[in-house]
Amino acid sequence: MLNDPDAPASALIDRRKAERFLSSPKDYGKPWFGQLMAAPQMLAYLLQVNDWLESYAPKFVS
Repeated sequence: MLNDPDAPASALIDRRKAERFLSSPKDYGKPWFGQLMAAPQMLAYLLQVNDWLESYAPKFVS
């Protein structure tokens, strides 16, 4: 998804921060987001958001 400039979620993600997150240790003993999301779950969540955006193609307005 990070390498695909047409991925809908790429507009919502800071590429440098995502790459840093991917290169950091994944098993650090505590959840990253509340009690539900450690690193693997967070990555799955981002991929699901991207899939949803591809499926429904919402339009973002500013």
